[in-house]
Amino acid sequence: MDSLPEATSKRLANNDLSFQYQAESFGNVIQINAVFAINKREFLPFRLAEIRTFYDEMISSYGQQIVLKKISR
Repeated sequence: MDSLPEATSKRLANNDLSFQYQAESFGNVIQINAVFAINKREFLPFRLAEIRTFYDEMISSYGQQIVLKKISR
């Protein structure tokens, strides 16, 4: 393996939304952990833009590439 995505942690104010993303390598196994938590039942309409930005950033974390390299035998 050549490279893994960087670990990411994002939170909205007051921890209303949180997201953690981490990729790890153990020998020939790649493990990806992602946790998305909604800690509030209702959001006021004026926060929609903030929530949309948070969600877009969260989704872009899933698009990060894992680069593998071939082992010559």
